[in-house]
Amino acid sequence: MALEKLEAYKMISRGGLDSNENYLELSDNHPGSATALVNFEPGLFGGYRRVEGFEPLEENYADVDDAAAEGKILGIAIYDGKIIAARKQKAGATYNFYAWTSGGDWAPYTTGLTLTSTNVDKIRYATFNFDSDEKVIFVDGVNDPIVFDGTTWSQPTGDQSLPAPKYVTVFENHIFVSGDSTDPHIVAHCAPEDETDWDTASGAGQIVSGFDVKQIRPFRQELYVFGENDIKKILVESTDFVIKDVTQNIGCLAPDSVVEINGDLLFLSQDGFRTIAATERVGDIEVGNQSKVIQQDVIDLITTADLDTVDAVVIRRKSQVRFFFSDENLEVDKNNGILAALRGGHDIEHSGTSWEWAKLKGIRTSCATSGYIGTEEYVLHGDFNGKVYRQESGNSFDGENIRAVYTTPYLDFGDVFIRKTIHKIMAFIRPEDETSVNVTLQFDWDDRDVINPDTYLLEQSISGSVYGTAIYGTSTYAVRSAPVLVKNVEGSGFSVRITYSSNDMNAPYSIQGTVFEFKANGRK
Repeated sequence: MALEKLEAYKMISRGGLDSNENYLELSDNHPGSATALVNFEPGLFGGYRRVEGFEPLEENYADVDDAAAEGKILGIAIYDGKIIAARKQKAGATYNFYAWTSGGDWAPYTTGLTLTSTNVDKIRYATFNFDSDEKVIFVDGVNDPIVFDGTTWSQPTGDQSLPAPKYVTVFENHIFVSGDSTDPHIVAHCAPEDETDWDTASGAGQIVSGFDVKQIRPFRQELYVFGENDIKKILVESTDFVIKDVTQNIGCLAPDSVVEINGDLLFLSQDGFRTIAATERVGDIEVGNQSKVIQQDVIDLITTADLDTVDAVVIRRKSQVRFFFSDENLEVDKNNGILAALRGGHDIEHSGTSWEWAKLKGIRTSCATSGYIGTEEYVLHGDFNGKVYRQESGNSFDGENIRAVYTTPYLDFGDVFIRKTIHKIMAFIRPEDETSVNVTLQFDWDDRDVINPDTYLLEQSISGSVYGTAIYGTSTYAVRSAPVLVKNVEGSGFSVRITYSSNDMNAPYSIQGTVFEFKANGRK
Protein backbone atom coordinates (compact mmCIF):
# COMPACT_ATOMS: atom_id res chain seq x y z
CA MET A 1 0.00 0.00 0.00
CA ALA A 2 1.48 3.32 -1.06
CA LEU A 3 2.09 5.98 1.57
CA GLU A 4 -0.19 8.98 1.47
CA LYS A 5 1.62 11.93 -0.10
CA LEU A 6 1.64 14.87 2.25
CA GLU A 7 2.86 18.40 1.65
CA ALA A 8 3.93 21.18 4.00
CA TYR A 9 3.29 24.95 4.06
CA LYS A 10 5.41 27.20 6.31
CA MET A 11 4.13 30.54 7.61
CA ILE A 12 6.38 32.90 9.56
CA SER A 13 4.54 35.22 11.96
CA ARG A 14 5.59 38.80 11.25
CA GLY A 15 4.23 42.09 9.98
CA GLY A 16 1.69 42.94 12.68
CA LEU A 17 -2.03 43.64 12.40
CA ASP A 18 -3.43 44.18 8.90
CA SER A 19 -7.17 44.64 9.02
CA ASN A 20 -7.62 46.34 5.64
CA GLU A 21 -6.31 43.98 2.99
CA ASN A 22 -8.53 41.51 1.21
CA TYR A 23 -8.27 37.74 1.60
CA LEU A 24 -6.28 37.08 -1.56
CA GLU A 25 -3.85 39.97 -1.04
CA LEU A 26 -2.95 38.80 2.47
CA SER A 27 -2.60 35.15 1.48
CA ASP A 28 -0.31 35.94 -1.44
CA ASN A 29 1.75 38.83 -0.10
CA HIS A 30 1.43 39.05 3.70
CA PRO A 31 0.72 35.55 5.06
CA GLY A 32 2.57 36.24 8.32
CA SER A 33 0.48 39.28 9.19
CA ALA A 34 -2.49 39.10 11.55
CA THR A 35 -6.16 39.85 10.92
CA ALA A 36 -6.67 39.94 14.70
CA LEU A 37 -3.87 40.77 17.13
CA VAL A 38 -5.06 41.65 20.63
CA ASN A 39 -2.68 41.93 23.59
CA PHE A 40 0.16 40.61 21.46
CA GLU A 41 3.16 42.75 20.54
CA PRO A 42 5.35 42.37 17.45
CA GLY A 43 8.53 40.87 18.87
CA LEU A 44 11.89 42.57 18.68
CA PHE A 45 13.21 39.57 16.75
CA GLY A 46 10.08 38.54 14.89
CA GLY A 47 7.00 36.66 15.93
CA TYR A 48 4.22 37.91 18.21
CA ARG A 49 4.68 37.98 21.97
CA ARG A 50 1.81 38.14 24.43
CA VAL A 51 2.14 41.38 26.35
CA GLU A 52 3.26 41.55 29.95
CA GLY A 53 0.89 42.66 32.67
CA PHE A 54 0.65 45.65 34.95
CA GLU A 55 0.55 45.78 38.72
CA PRO A 56 0.97 48.24 41.60
CA LEU A 57 4.45 49.66 42.02
CA GLU A 58 5.20 47.27 44.88
CA GLU A 59 3.64 44.22 46.44
CA ASN A 60 2.54 46.12 49.55
CA TYR A 61 1.23 49.02 47.55
CA ALA A 62 -1.23 51.49 48.95
CA ASP A 63 -3.49 53.85 47.07
CA VAL A 64 -2.20 57.37 46.67
CA ASP A 65 -3.23 58.76 50.07
CA ASP A 66 -6.60 57.05 50.16
CA ALA A 67 -7.35 58.57 53.55
CA ALA A 68 -7.12 62.20 52.46
CA ALA A 69 -7.57 62.04 48.69
CA GLU A 70 -10.24 60.86 46.30
CA GLY A 71 -10.91 60.40 42.64
CA LYS A 72 -8.61 59.74 39.73
CA ILE A 73 -4.91 60.28 39.35
CA LEU A 74 -4.65 63.62 37.52
CA GLY A 75 -1.03 63.28 36.44
CA ILE A 76 2.18 61.31 36.89
CA ALA A 77 5.74 62.59 36.54
CA ILE A 78 9.18 61.00 36.86
CA TYR A 79 11.53 63.48 38.50
CA ASP A 80 14.66 63.35 40.67
CA GLY A 81 14.56 59.58 41.11
CA LYS A 82 10.96 59.75 42.29
CA ILE A 83 7.51 59.19 40.87
CA ILE A 84 5.17 62.13 41.50
CA ALA A 85 1.39 61.78 41.32
CA ALA A 86 -1.35 64.38 41.71
CA ARG A 87 -4.76 63.60 43.17
CA LYS A 88 -7.81 65.59 44.27
CA GLN A 89 -8.29 66.12 47.99
CA LYS A 90 -11.44 65.15 49.87
CA ALA A 91 -11.49 68.41 51.83
CA GLY A 92 -12.27 71.16 49.34
CA ALA A 93 -11.88 71.50 45.59
CA THR A 94 -8.07 71.25 45.59
CA TYR A 95 -5.42 68.74 44.59
CA ASN A 96 -2.05 67.80 46.03
CA PHE A 97 1.19 66.20 44.87
CA TYR A 98 2.56 62.96 46.28
CA ALA A 99 5.97 61.36 45.84
CA TRP A 100 6.91 57.69 45.74
CA THR A 101 10.43 56.34 46.04
CA SER A 102 11.48 52.74 45.53
CA GLY A 103 10.89 50.72 48.65
CA GLY A 104 8.71 53.38 50.25
CA ASP A 105 5.12 54.57 50.42
CA TRP A 106 3.37 57.55 48.93
CA ALA A 107 4.16 60.71 50.88
CA PRO A 108 2.43 64.06 50.35
CA TYR A 109 4.48 67.02 49.23
CA THR A 110 3.91 70.21 51.21
CA THR A 111 3.68 72.78 48.45
CA GLY A 112 2.42 75.84 50.26
CA LEU A 113 0.16 76.37 47.24
CA THR A 114 -3.59 76.27 46.92
CA LEU A 115 -4.33 74.49 43.65
CA THR A 116 -7.96 74.33 42.63
CA SER A 117 -9.02 70.99 41.17
CA THR A 118 -12.24 72.36 39.68
CA ASN A 119 -12.27 71.57 35.94
CA VAL A 120 -8.80 70.01 36.09
CA ASP A 121 -8.90 66.90 33.91
CA LYS A 122 -5.20 66.20 33.40
CA ILE A 123 -1.85 67.51 34.59
CA ARG A 124 1.13 67.59 32.21
CA TYR A 125 4.80 68.22 32.95
CA ALA A 126 8.28 68.83 31.60
CA THR A 127 11.68 68.59 33.25
CA PHE A 128 14.51 71.04 32.57
CA ASN A 129 17.96 72.07 33.74
CA PHE A 130 19.02 75.68 33.27
CA ASP A 131 21.43 76.05 36.22
CA SER A 132 22.83 72.55 36.96
CA ASP A 133 19.78 71.69 39.06
CA GLU A 134 17.02 69.62 37.49
CA LYS A 135 13.56 71.09 37.95
CA VAL A 136 10.05 70.17 36.90
CA ILE A 137 7.15 72.33 35.73
CA PHE A 138 3.47 71.27 35.82
CA VAL A 139 0.47 72.73 33.97
CA ASP A 140 -3.19 71.82 34.37
CA GLY A 141 -5.27 74.24 32.26
CA VAL A 142 -6.74 75.94 35.35
CA ASN A 143 -3.93 77.18 37.63
CA ASP A 144 -0.77 79.14 36.97
CA PRO A 145 2.18 76.91 35.99
CA ILE A 146 3.80 75.15 38.95
CA VAL A 147 7.59 74.83 39.28
CA PHE A 148 9.38 72.53 41.73
CA ASP A 149 13.16 72.61 42.24
CA GLY A 150 13.34 69.69 44.63
CA THR A 151 12.74 71.90 47.67
CA THR A 152 10.52 74.87 46.82
CA TRP A 153 7.23 75.10 44.94
CA SER A 154 6.42 78.31 43.07
CA GLN A 155 4.08 79.79 40.45
CA PRO A 156 5.99 82.36 38.42
CA THR A 157 4.02 85.00 36.52
CA GLY A 158 4.74 87.98 34.29
CA ASP A 159 3.26 90.11 31.54
CA GLN A 160 3.99 87.41 28.92
CA SER A 161 2.80 84.43 30.95
CA LEU A 162 -0.43 82.53 30.39
CA PRO A 163 -2.54 82.08 33.53
CA ALA A 164 -3.86 78.59 32.79
CA PRO A 165 -1.93 76.69 30.12
CA LYS A 166 -2.57 73.02 29.31
CA TYR A 167 0.65 72.21 27.47
CA VAL A 168 4.30 72.71 28.38
CA THR A 169 7.69 71.89 26.89
CA VAL A 170 11.30 73.06 26.81
CA PHE A 171 12.90 74.50 23.67
CA GLU A 172 16.14 76.47 23.15
CA ASN A 173 16.62 77.03 26.89
CA HIS A 174 13.13 78.48 27.32
CA ILE A 175 9.96 77.14 28.90
CA PHE A 176 7.11 77.22 26.37
CA VAL A 177 3.44 76.96 27.36
CA SER A 178 0.15 77.03 25.46
CA GLY A 179 -3.46 75.90 25.57
CA ASP A 180 -4.85 78.63 27.81
CA SER A 181 -8.63 78.65 27.38
CA THR A 182 -8.79 82.45 27.14
CA ASP A 183 -6.01 82.70 24.56
CA PRO A 184 -5.87 79.20 23.00
CA HIS A 185 -3.97 80.48 19.93
CA ILE A 186 -1.04 81.89 21.94
CA VAL A 187 2.29 80.17 22.60
CA ALA A 188 4.22 81.93 25.39
CA HIS A 189 7.80 81.53 26.59
CA CYS A 190 9.87 82.66 29.57
CA ALA A 191 13.10 84.65 29.51
CA PRO A 192 16.25 82.75 28.45
CA GLU A 193 17.26 80.14 31.04
CA ASP A 194 14.99 81.62 33.69
CA GLU A 195 11.70 79.87 34.40
CA THR A 196 10.87 82.51 37.03
CA ASP A 197 10.92 85.46 34.62
CA TRP A 198 8.04 85.93 32.18
CA ASP A 199 8.44 89.69 31.57
CA THR A 200 8.94 91.31 28.18
CA ALA A 201 11.90 93.35 29.39
CA SER A 202 13.84 90.17 30.18
CA GLY A 203 13.21 88.46 26.87
CA ALA A 204 9.96 86.61 27.52
CA GLY A 205 7.39 86.72 24.74
CA GLN A 206 4.26 85.45 23.04
CA ILE A 207 3.78 84.00 19.56
CA VAL A 208 0.44 83.91 17.74
CA SER A 209 -0.23 80.57 16.05
CA GLY A 210 -3.46 81.51 14.24
CA PHE A 211 -5.38 78.49 15.56
CA ASP A 212 -6.34 76.79 18.82
CA VAL A 213 -3.23 74.95 19.94
CA LYS A 214 -3.61 71.22 20.67
CA GLN A 215 0.01 70.47 21.66
CA ILE A 216 3.59 71.78 21.44
CA ARG A 217 6.59 69.49 20.98
CA PRO A 218 10.25 70.13 20.09
CA PHE A 219 11.84 68.09 17.31
CA ARG A 220 15.49 68.62 16.50
CA GLN A 221 16.04 72.38 16.24
CA GLU A 222 12.36 73.33 15.85
CA LEU A 223 9.26 73.52 18.03
CA TYR A 224 6.15 72.08 16.40
CA VAL A 225 2.82 73.66 17.18
CA PHE A 226 -0.14 71.38 16.52
CA GLY A 227 -3.67 72.51 15.85
CA GLU A 228 -6.61 70.33 14.95
CA ASN A 229 -6.25 71.09 11.23
CA ASP A 230 -2.88 72.86 11.05
CA ILE A 231 0.74 72.38 12.01
CA LYS A 232 3.32 75.15 12.34
CA LYS A 233 6.87 75.28 13.62
CA ILE A 234 8.78 77.80 15.69
CA LEU A 235 12.47 78.22 14.97
CA VAL A 236 15.28 80.64 15.68
CA GLU A 237 16.28 83.13 12.98
CA SER A 238 19.16 85.36 14.09
CA THR A 239 18.19 85.81 17.72
CA ASP A 240 14.42 85.83 17.29
CA PHE A 241 11.73 83.18 17.41
CA VAL A 242 9.68 83.01 14.21
CA ILE A 243 6.74 80.79 13.27
CA LYS A 244 6.27 79.16 9.87
CA ASP A 245 3.66 76.95 8.21
CA VAL A 246 4.14 73.20 7.92
CA THR A 247 0.70 72.19 6.65
CA GLN A 248 -2.83 73.51 6.66
CA ASN A 249 -4.38 70.18 5.74
CA ILE A 250 -3.48 67.91 8.66
CA GLY A 251 -3.50 68.41 12.40
CA CYS A 252 -3.46 66.61 15.71
CA LEU A 253 -6.71 65.31 17.20
CA ALA A 254 -5.43 64.04 20.54
CA PRO A 255 -3.00 66.26 22.50
CA ASP A 256 -1.25 63.44 24.31
CA SER A 257 -0.85 61.28 21.22
CA VAL A 258 2.23 63.31 20.21
CA VAL A 259 5.32 61.30 21.15
CA GLU A 260 8.94 61.31 20.10
CA ILE A 261 10.46 57.99 19.11
CA ASN A 262 13.38 57.02 16.92
CA GLY A 263 14.17 60.62 16.05
CA ASP A 264 10.66 61.39 14.87
CA LEU A 265 7.30 62.63 16.09
CA LEU A 266 4.29 60.33 15.92
CA PHE A 267 0.77 61.71 16.41
CA LEU A 268 -2.91 60.97 15.77
CA SER A 269 -4.41 62.91 12.87
CA GLN A 270 -7.73 62.84 11.04
CA ASP A 271 -6.77 59.85 8.90
CA GLY A 272 -4.62 57.88 11.33
CA PHE A 273 -1.22 57.99 12.97
CA ARG A 274 1.25 60.21 11.18
CA THR A 275 4.91 61.18 11.50
CA ILE A 276 6.84 64.36 10.94
CA ALA A 277 10.20 63.55 9.45
CA ALA A 278 12.98 65.54 7.81
CA THR A 279 13.91 64.48 4.28
CA GLU A 280 17.25 64.92 2.57
CA ARG A 281 16.35 68.51 1.74
CA VAL A 282 17.13 70.74 4.69
CA GLY A 283 14.01 72.24 6.12
CA ASP A 284 11.64 70.07 4.11
CA ILE A 285 8.96 68.27 6.06
CA GLU A 286 7.35 64.99 5.15
CA VAL A 287 4.06 64.15 6.79
CA GLY A 288 3.02 60.53 6.23
CA ASN A 289 0.27 58.19 7.39
CA GLN A 290 1.86 55.21 9.12
CA SER A 291 -1.28 53.27 10.07
CA LYS A 292 -2.97 52.57 6.72
CA VAL A 293 -3.05 48.82 7.41
CA ILE A 294 -5.37 49.43 10.39
CA GLN A 295 -7.16 52.43 8.91
CA GLN A 296 -10.71 51.37 9.77
CA ASP A 297 -9.79 50.40 13.32
CA VAL A 298 -8.26 53.83 13.91
CA ILE A 299 -11.18 55.67 12.32
CA ASP A 300 -13.59 53.74 14.56
CA LEU A 301 -11.66 54.92 17.62
CA ILE A 302 -11.49 58.50 16.36
CA THR A 303 -15.26 58.65 15.87
CA THR A 304 -16.20 57.05 19.20
CA ALA A 305 -13.54 58.05 21.75
CA ASP A 306 -13.05 61.26 23.72
CA LEU A 307 -9.74 62.20 22.11
CA ASP A 308 -8.79 64.69 24.83
CA THR A 309 -8.44 61.71 27.19
CA VAL A 310 -6.07 59.71 24.99
CA ASP A 311 -2.81 58.77 26.75
CA ALA A 312 0.42 57.48 25.27
CA VAL A 313 3.63 55.96 26.59
CA VAL A 314 6.90 55.17 24.85
CA ILE A 315 8.70 51.94 25.77
CA ARG A 316 12.15 52.74 24.50
CA ARG A 317 13.79 49.38 25.11
CA LYS A 318 11.21 47.88 22.75
CA SER A 319 10.95 50.79 20.25
CA GLN A 320 7.24 50.73 21.03
CA VAL A 321 4.42 53.21 21.65
CA ARG A 322 1.13 52.43 23.36
CA PHE A 323 -1.95 54.62 22.89
CA PHE A 324 -4.84 54.26 25.34
CA PHE A 325 -8.38 55.29 24.37
CA SER A 326 -9.94 55.10 27.82
CA ASP A 327 -13.51 55.57 28.95
CA GLU A 328 -14.17 55.85 32.67
CA ASN A 329 -17.77 54.71 32.14
CA LEU A 330 -16.81 51.39 30.55
CA GLU A 331 -15.67 48.27 32.35
CA VAL A 332 -11.90 48.00 32.40
CA ASP A 333 -11.85 44.97 30.09
CA LYS A 334 -13.79 46.92 27.43
CA ASN A 335 -11.25 49.75 27.19
CA ASN A 336 -9.18 49.80 24.00
CA GLY A 337 -5.73 50.79 22.91
CA ILE A 338 -3.35 50.71 19.95
CA LEU A 339 0.20 49.37 20.07
CA ALA A 340 2.78 50.55 17.53
CA ALA A 341 6.17 48.86 17.25
CA LEU A 342 9.01 50.10 15.06
CA ARG A 343 10.59 47.10 13.42
CA GLY A 344 13.28 46.48 10.83
CA GLY A 345 12.72 44.91 7.44
CA HIS A 346 13.01 41.16 7.10
CA ASP A 347 14.58 41.01 3.66
CA ILE A 348 16.27 43.05 0.93
CA GLU A 349 12.93 44.25 -0.42
CA HIS A 350 11.89 45.53 3.00
CA SER A 351 15.27 46.50 4.40
CA GLY A 352 14.19 49.69 6.12
CA THR A 353 12.06 50.17 9.21
CA SER A 354 8.30 50.27 9.43
CA TRP A 355 5.53 50.35 11.99
CA GLU A 356 3.83 47.12 13.00
CA TRP A 357 0.51 47.40 14.82
CA ALA A 358 -1.60 45.56 17.35
CA LYS A 359 -4.58 46.23 19.60
CA LEU A 360 -4.67 46.49 23.37
CA LYS A 361 -7.66 45.66 25.52
CA GLY A 362 -8.14 45.77 29.28
CA ILE A 363 -6.03 48.81 30.25
CA ARG A 364 -7.90 51.92 31.41
CA THR A 365 -5.83 55.03 32.09
CA SER A 366 -6.51 58.48 33.50
CA CYS A 367 -2.93 59.56 32.68
CA ALA A 368 0.31 57.89 31.69
CA THR A 369 4.04 58.51 31.37
CA SER A 370 7.31 56.67 30.92
CA GLY A 371 10.95 57.37 31.62
CA TYR A 372 14.04 56.26 33.47
CA ILE A 373 15.13 56.21 37.08
CA GLY A 374 18.81 55.50 36.76
CA THR A 375 19.08 52.83 34.09
CA GLU A 376 15.67 51.29 34.83
CA GLU A 377 12.75 52.14 32.56
CA TYR A 378 9.37 52.82 34.18
CA VAL A 379 6.13 52.63 32.20
CA LEU A 380 3.34 54.04 34.36
CA HIS A 381 -0.34 54.84 34.27
CA GLY A 382 -2.87 56.17 36.75
CA ASP A 383 -6.46 55.04 37.05
CA PHE A 384 -9.73 56.60 38.06
CA ASN A 385 -9.64 55.19 41.59
CA GLY A 386 -6.41 56.70 42.85
CA LYS A 387 -3.93 53.99 41.93
CA VAL A 388 -0.66 54.15 40.02
CA TYR A 389 0.41 51.06 38.10
CA ARG A 390 3.62 49.92 36.51
CA GLN A 391 3.27 48.29 33.11
CA GLU A 392 5.68 45.65 31.82
CA SER A 393 5.33 44.03 35.22
CA GLY A 394 3.70 40.74 36.23
CA ASN A 395 1.58 38.31 34.26
CA SER A 396 -1.88 39.80 34.83
CA PHE A 397 -3.76 43.03 34.46
CA ASP A 398 -3.81 43.84 38.18
CA GLY A 399 -5.01 40.36 39.09
CA GLU A 400 -7.22 39.85 36.04
CA ASN A 401 -6.57 37.44 33.19
CA ILE A 402 -4.87 38.73 30.06
CA ARG A 403 -7.03 37.83 27.08
CA ALA A 404 -4.82 37.49 24.00
CA VAL A 405 -5.85 36.62 20.42
CA TYR A 406 -3.81 36.19 17.24
CA THR A 407 -5.53 35.19 13.99
CA THR A 408 -3.71 34.61 10.72
CA PRO A 409 -5.09 35.54 7.30
CA TYR A 410 -6.92 32.87 5.31
CA LEU A 411 -4.12 30.92 3.60
CA ASP A 412 -4.62 29.08 0.31
CA PHE A 413 -1.08 27.63 0.19
CA GLY A 414 -0.48 29.07 -3.26
CA ASP A 415 -3.48 27.65 -5.10
CA VAL A 416 -6.99 28.77 -4.26
CA PHE A 417 -8.63 26.03 -6.39
CA ILE A 418 -7.14 23.03 -4.60
CA ARG A 419 -8.88 21.54 -1.59
CA LYS A 420 -6.53 20.77 1.26
CA THR A 421 -7.03 18.31 4.09
CA ILE A 422 -5.03 19.47 7.12
CA HIS A 423 -3.53 16.55 9.08
CA LYS A 424 -1.08 18.23 11.42
CA ILE A 425 0.20 21.59 12.58
CA MET A 426 3.60 22.40 14.02
CA ALA A 427 3.40 25.51 16.19
CA PHE A 428 6.70 27.25 16.91
CA ILE A 429 6.07 28.78 20.33
CA ARG A 430 8.66 30.12 22.75
CA PRO A 431 7.40 30.01 26.33
CA GLU A 432 8.79 32.04 29.20
CA ASP A 433 7.25 29.68 31.74
CA GLU A 434 4.28 27.33 31.82
CA THR A 435 2.20 28.00 28.71
CA SER A 436 -1.27 26.96 27.62
CA VAL A 437 -2.55 28.10 24.23
CA ASN A 438 -5.83 27.34 22.45
CA VAL A 439 -5.72 26.72 18.70
CA THR A 440 -8.72 26.95 16.38
CA LEU A 441 -8.83 26.29 12.63
CA GLN A 442 -11.37 27.90 10.29
CA PHE A 443 -11.86 27.09 6.62
CA ASP A 444 -12.99 28.78 3.42
CA TRP A 445 -13.22 32.49 4.12
CA ASP A 446 -15.95 32.46 6.79
CA ASP A 447 -18.28 30.21 4.77
CA ARG A 448 -21.04 29.35 7.25
CA ASP A 449 -21.77 26.06 5.50
CA VAL A 450 -18.29 24.74 6.25
CA ILE A 451 -17.89 22.64 9.39
CA ASN A 452 -14.86 23.72 11.40
CA PRO A 453 -13.00 21.46 13.83
CA ASP A 454 -12.97 21.85 17.58
CA THR A 455 -10.49 23.98 19.50
CA TYR A 456 -7.22 22.24 20.36
CA LEU A 457 -5.11 22.85 23.44
CA LEU A 458 -1.34 23.27 23.25
CA GLU A 459 0.57 23.12 26.52
CA GLN A 460 4.22 23.70 27.28
CA SER A 461 6.38 23.30 30.33
CA ILE A 462 9.58 25.28 30.79
CA SER A 463 11.39 22.04 31.50
CA GLY A 464 10.39 20.33 28.25
CA SER A 465 11.86 17.18 26.78
CA VAL A 466 15.37 16.69 25.55
CA TYR A 467 15.46 16.74 21.77
CA GLY A 468 15.80 13.19 20.42
CA THR A 469 14.14 11.50 23.39
CA ALA A 470 10.55 12.64 23.13
CA ILE A 471 7.84 10.99 21.07
CA TYR A 472 7.08 13.01 17.95
CA GLY A 473 3.60 14.45 18.05
CA THR A 474 3.14 14.15 21.79
CA SER A 475 5.89 16.12 23.48
CA THR A 476 7.49 19.54 23.67
CA TYR A 477 10.88 19.65 22.07
CA ALA A 478 13.82 21.59 23.45
CA VAL A 479 12.07 24.49 25.15
CA ARG A 480 15.38 26.27 25.65
CA SER A 481 16.23 26.22 21.95
CA ALA A 482 13.59 25.80 19.23
CA PRO A 483 10.34 24.65 20.81
CA VAL A 484 7.88 22.94 18.53
CA LEU A 485 4.41 21.83 19.49
CA VAL A 486 2.93 19.24 17.16
CA LYS A 487 -0.80 18.60 17.03
CA ASN A 488 -2.86 16.25 14.91
CA VAL A 489 -5.88 18.14 13.56
CA GLU A 490 -8.82 17.58 11.25
CA GLY A 491 -10.55 19.60 8.60
CA SER A 492 -10.43 20.45 4.91
CA GLY A 493 -11.09 23.39 2.65
CA PHE A 494 -9.65 25.61 -0.05
CA SER A 495 -8.23 28.00 2.54
CA VAL A 496 -7.53 27.86 6.26
CA ARG A 497 -6.69 30.29 9.00
CA ILE A 498 -5.53 29.59 12.52
CA THR A 499 -6.29 31.44 15.73
CA TYR A 500 -4.05 31.28 18.79
CA SER A 501 -5.63 32.49 22.01
CA SER A 502 -5.14 32.44 25.76
CA ASN A 503 -6.98 33.88 28.73
CA ASP A 504 -4.95 33.41 31.88
CA MET A 505 -2.27 34.78 34.18
CA ASN A 506 0.59 32.70 32.81
CA ALA A 507 3.90 34.15 31.67
CA PRO A 508 4.22 35.62 28.18
CA TYR A 509 4.97 33.43 25.19
CA SER A 510 5.94 34.15 21.60
CA ILE A 511 4.44 32.62 18.46
CA GLN A 512 7.16 32.45 15.81
CA GLY A 513 5.26 30.66 13.06
CA THR A 514 3.27 27.63 11.96
CA VAL A 515 3.84 24.70 9.60
CA PHE A 516 0.77 23.01 8.13
CA GLU A 517 1.00 19.40 6.97
CA PHE A 518 -1.71 18.69 4.40
CA LYS A 519 -2.86 16.55 1.50
CA ALA A 520 -3.93 18.14 -1.77
CA ASN A 521 -7.24 16.56 -2.79
CA GLY A 522 -7.63 17.76 -6.34
CA ARG A 523 -8.80 20.90 -8.09
CA LYS A 524 -12.20 22.49 -7.77
